[in-house]
Amino acid sequence: MTRALRIALTAIVLVNLAFVHATEDASLSWLAPMYAATILSPWLARFSGSAIYRWTWNFAVIGIFAVLVRHTAVAGPRYLLEDGLRLAAVCQVHVLCTLGTRQTPDLLFFNSFLIAVVTAFLTQDALYFVVFLAYAPLLVTGLCLYAARSAPAATIVKSALLRSGVAIAVTSMVFFVWPRDFQRKGMVVERLTLGPSGEALQVGFTDVVRLGQKGGASSSEAVVLRATLLSGDSADVPGYWRGATQLDFDGESWSAGPSARLGDPQWREGATRAVVRDVPGEGPVFDVELLDASAGRLFVPLPARSIAIVSPQPEETPAALFDGTLRFMSQGAGRDVDNVRFRLELGATGVAQGGATPASESPQLAPALQLQEGRVPRDVADIALEVRQNLPADAAQHAVVEAMRERLASRTDYLPPGAADAAPDLAAFVSGRAGGHCEHFASALATMLRSVRIPCRLVTGYMTDDWDAKARQLTIRRRDAHAWVEVKDPAAGWYTVDPTPATGRGAARGRTLMASIEAWARRAWDSVIRFDDESRDAVLMAIVALPARAIGFLSDRPAACALAAALVAAAAILGRLRRARRVPAEVREYRACLRRLRIAPRRGETPRDLVARAASLGLASDAVERLGAATRRHEAARYARGVPDARAAR
Repeated sequence: MTRALRIALTAIVLVNLAFVHATEDASLSWLAPMYAATILSPWLARFSGSAIYRWTWNFAVIGIFAVLVRHTAVAGPRYLLEDGLRLAAVCQVHVLCTLGTRQTPDLLFFNSFLIAVVTAFLTQDALYFVVFLAYAPLLVTGLCLYAARSAPAATIVKSALLRSGVAIAVTSMVFFVWPRDFQRKGMVVERLTLGPSGEALQVGFTDVVRLGQKGGASSSEAVVLRATLLSGDSADVPGYWRGATQLDFDGESWSAGPSARLGDPQWREGATRAVVRDVPGEGPVFDVELLDASAGRLFVPLPARSIAIVSPQPEETPAALFDGTLRFMSQGAGRDVDNVRFRLELGATGVAQGGATPASESPQLAPALQLQEGRVPRDVADIALEVRQNLPADAAQHAVVEAMRERLASRTDYLPPGAADAAPDLAAFVSGRAGGHCEHFASALATMLRSVRIPCRLVTGYMTDDWDAKARQLTIRRRDAHAWVEVKDPAAGWYTVDPTPATGRGAARGRTLMASIEAWARRAWDSVIRFDDESRDAVLMAIVALPARAIGFLSDRPAACALAAALVAAAAILGRLRRARRVPAEVREYRACLRRLRIAPRRGETPRDLVARAASLGLASDAVERLGAATRRHEAARYARGVPDARAAR
């Protein structure tokens, strides 16, 4: 094995470890020893002839394999792919550190390609793209060094880099014109259920709220919905997009209740594939693309007044669920649908709360006031009563609601979903013994409000402020799943109240400069990883229109174009003069003689052969003598040692 091949193999294994690192399924503390062993492999390989050294490595791999098998047995087959990737990385380091001079690295090459492919199923973010750009030329270089052992290493590396560069360029051309959506779930995820752990906690929309769920929570950058503002003011773009409402709380979980009894405007069929309802006022209009239809729900803001399905086929009209939200198809059926497009019109988005708490409660609002006796912690009623007593007796309902919201939002114990130390129930959260996430805060506010007889309900859906002002587009991702509360105001009807602290809300992500830069980077990366037929058609139309736009640009600015052309011509003339000055005087004299005689060297003809041919053509003897003298001076300038810039005559 050559030294160059050893270096290439070491670099390949380092990139393989970077692939595993990019999946975030292996911590840096787990990968650090393997990074170190890979870097030290050229020195460790000297011991490959020792049986003790080889057996130590073999037992280490067997031990790690046993640990991974145990993890699969405990966690279920859901993590089989991730554990297999970790084992492949360990085997790569093992092969590299025990590879002797007489052994072949065939297994290492195959394993490295396998790691690159498997990693693509587990991550599609920018880090994988960067690592792959480093991996492709390294793999080609390593294979070339292994196949052509006798050629100089520098020549092999140069040829390999050229080939890999061409391959990456061709692949990039196909990549940027072929429709793609890397955020779309793969066949393995969509079609297979990998045992009980296939239901591991993931941040996303849920129509059932259960407090106390823990372990294995993960968030995704996958885009769920994009809403493009067609008409209206961007200041009226809502950040809360509801998918389900819950009324009944048993102390641990919420369940849906009837919306018709709560005074909500009811959906009814309008035109073809459209539903409407009576919502006052006129608000913004959106073209909405629901990219993740697996929940079977249409996510719309509270003041939605009209929804018309644009695609896909077959013909299907949204159906109103009894909780007031909309179903497009049964849950899970959306897996076979690429996306759902619909036109959304809103009513008046501004809500002016007012009015005191009604003296007599309407029977219609009873479901929004219900508290199961013995299921709600006593601390909830105590805190609510304390807040209410600190306000004037005639305080309006919305002032009471805002005071309770501020009481909860001021807490600093927000924890992400699935946190191990999150509150197991509402009692632990309200008492302050443990923190919680948005569902804990929303549940606490809803029960506090009901304890002082203010009607409310819990809502789940998505909340974001990822607004692109240039594209007039709002983007919602899976990690933007959220829970909040809706309160029934005596004068204005239902409106949104969010008690979750700003640090736990998606809106907080856009409040700092770094968060704004992060949002811009996410949008830019989305434009790379997702490219549909519509986007491709737009790019092709822009390319076709480019010549006309260029001509129009030039015709609109004739003076500037003339100045630019003059500058380019001047730069070309100056460059030609500079190159001419670098040519020795003897060479310029020789070329001048050839021009005066109107002859040129033939292919493979030497200067002396050219002089003999000139004499045979019957030219004037003095002209031939001048050519001969110029030829001798030309040869002296070209071949004499120490003549400056002699190479310019070549």
